[in-house]
Amino acid sequence: MFDQMTDELVDDYGKVIRRAREASGMSHEELALKIREKASLLKKIEREAIIPEDKVRRKLERTLGITLTEEFE
Repeated sequence: MFDQMTDELVDDYGKVIRRAREASGMSHEELALKIREKASLLKKIEREAIIPEDKVRRKLERTLGITLTEEFE
């Protein structure tokens, strides 16, 4: 049963990231510096133009205190 469960990105991941970033008072540039990524990448992720790679997703979750995945069977 558990070996068939997978983690999937939440549907509104861009909104979750944007709200958390704004709640913490950070600009795209400030968050980008913190997680060592480009601000343009963060803007694309927030617009949901691209899906964040696992490495970037984990850095966003850790820095912003959010969860971007859900378990599905």
